[in-house]
Parts: sequence; structure tokens; C-alpha cells
Amino acid sequence: MIKSKSPLATLLEAEQAILTPWLGRVFGYYCLSLGSFSAKMAITNHSRVQHCFFINEQLPLTYSQDNQCKALLHQLPIASDSIDLVVLLHQLEFSAYPHQVLREIERILIPEGRLIIAGLNPWSFFGRRWAHTLLTEIPQQASKTNFISQIRIKDWLQLLGFEIEKQHRLICIPPFHNNTMMHYLAPIDKALLNFFPALSSLYLIQAKKKISTLTPIKPLWQSSPNFAKTASQPSPVNRHNEKS
Repeated sequence: MIKSKSPLATLLEAEQAILTPWLGRVFGYYCLSLGSFSAKMAITNHSRVQHCFFINEQLPLTYSQDNQCKALLHQLPIASDSIDLVVLLHQLEFSAYPHQVLREIERILIPEGRLIIAGLNPWSFFGRRWAHTLLTEIPQQASKTNFISQIRIKDWLQLLGFEIEKQHRLICIPPFHNNTMMHYLAPIDKALLNFFPALSSLYLIQAKKKISTLTPIKPLWQSSPNFAKTASQPSPVNRHNEKS
């Protein structure tokens, strides 16, 4: 039931309801949240990863926490194969280097590490209105929104060696600041998601970094000498010479 007082709170509640069971099934030591929108989610309260920290291209959201820093998302200052979980919510749409961001995430994730992505559906009726809501309530550095479809994101992830584990679509109705309007449209939103999921404004994807398989190469031992397969025939004997 949608009962939030603002469109941003509605979006946060809808995505948090899906992410909570996903985060509860991922274990590890380090969780990385990228972007200002991911920092709004209650990741630390529901994740079973021991240490969670946040990286944003803008200034840190709060100065009282030590687990936040400023860095470029397409040039992460993190060692390779060191992160168990990366959460990237509504950041690729506002990034000038979406491919490089995914490459950096693939580099820092450990084998079988998880990646959770949230994006805006370019084929929905109200996707641009939700993008305007994100730009208005959460400042972004980008001046325009580059919509990336769910199919394209899956293609990029598979090219980078990821395996798609889970997918989910949500919110078909437009953003309203009227709480009563959002409350009455909640049943319609649920029905549209059940029968017309392609009209959803948002999507969530969880992917796993696959382990690269190595093909063993057998050593080349010293080859044995090649012998003739058939025995050589003796030379013919001249019986005339033997009698003489």
C-alpha cells in the first residue's frame, strides 16, 4: 500500500521492500554503495555484510560518519577483487561514463560477488516524470538523463561476465505529491504490474560475478621416436650365387 507523502519517499519505500530480502541473502565482509541515491536507502540496517561504506562524486552527505568519501565512480580508488556487494541505484542514468562505471564494479568485485542495480524504464509512460523527481529532490551533477533499458543493462552485464540472478519491476503510476491520490492509485498500480509489467517505471536487477574458468594446458613431454609401423622386407637372395 502506497502511503508516502512525497514521490521520492514513495520510490524509496517501493524499492526498499524489494531490496530488503535481497540484501538479507548476501553475505561477506565489505559492501559498497555508489551514488547519492543509494545512500538514502537503509542498506546498513538490512545487509548482512559486516562493513558498509559509501562513495559519491559530490560532497559527502554527512560529515559525522567515517564511512563516506568523495571519488569518481568511473575511477574507484579500491583494490581489485575486494568487495562482496555493490549497490548502484539510479546512477547510470546520470553518469557520463556508464560503461566504465560497470567495468570498475566488475574489477573491484570478488568472484561470485553481487551487484544490485536500479534504473528507469525508457519505455514507460511516466519514466521521465520519475527522473525529474530524482533530479529535483536529489541533486545530480549531470544536466540530462540518459535512459538505459533493462535489456541493455543485462547485455552489458553479460558481456562483463555477470550472471543475472533476480529481476523485478515496480511502479506504473506517475509521481503525485497528493498522499490521497497515491493511496487510491495503489490498487491500480498493483494490477498494472501484474498484467503489464513492461509499463513499469523502474526496474531492479541483481547480478553475480562469475568465476573465470581456466583451461589446463598439458605439458609437452619429449616425444618418443617414431618407428616404422611395418617390418622391412629382407632383400631377395640370388640362389644362383649360393650354389656357386
